[in-house]
Amino acid sequence: MLELNKIYCMDCLEGMKDIPDGSIDLLLTDPPYRIHAKSGGGLHNKREWLKNVHNANIDEFDPIDFLVAIRPKLKSFHAYIFCSKDLLIDYLYWIKNNDFNYEILIMGKNNPIPTKNNKYLSDKEYCLFIREPGKCYFNNDQPFQDYKTIQMVDVTKNEYHPAQKDLDYCKRLLRISTRPNDLVLDPFAGSGTTLVACKQLRRNFIGFELSQKYVDIANKRLSQETIFDYVLEGALCQQ
Repeated sequence: MLELNKIYCMDCLEGMKDIPDGSIDLLLTDPPYRIHAKSGGGLHNKREWLKNVHNANIDEFDPIDFLVAIRPKLKSFHAYIFCSKDLLIDYLYWIKNNDFNYEILIMGKNNPIPTKNNKYLSDKEYCLFIREPGKCYFNNDQPFQDYKTIQMVDVTKNEYHPAQKDLDYCKRLLRISTRPNDLVLDPFAGSGTTLVACKQLRRNFIGFELSQKYVDIANKRLSQETIFDYVLEGALCQQ
């Protein structure tokens, strides 16, 4: 049995076994990128978190296995998935094979890290919007600006997590693709930005995160948010 509006410190592939099929309204998540922490030079040799990524074998993440595992849990395939340019081709191959609609969204950074050594700046992140044709909710009543595929954000110091996403950006996605009381899943919750966005907008959520450190951070952030006054159910029972 899984309680709603809670983050679980466990592997998402194991945790999702306790989610009934066809119960999730939206997947909004930031899975591991294929970051090769032992590549030569640059920031890779100066960032301890990149070495931790390598040591944990997170760069072995297989997006296709993940998509296959999560598909039955969704009412219809409806997702926002942040990804790197190196993983785009893997995701797009699977999307096209399943005849899903998709859009490549870009979260642009107004103030990226100024590292341009023989390359363009790392001033954007990709976010794939995926949905089954004709089956997913889409709110057409948000401000015009919210529907632009390129949204610019100001990068602030990552207070909670090295791969922390912009809270307002996540809230914009939720407003377009969910209603109040919908159930959102984040299998790679990190420090809980998606979950905080859900709580602020009165969406129900389930989160999974392997690191107890980040589960604790996410729970602290969630405890500082006003508790919303209605939820779908107290728990989600296995069918």
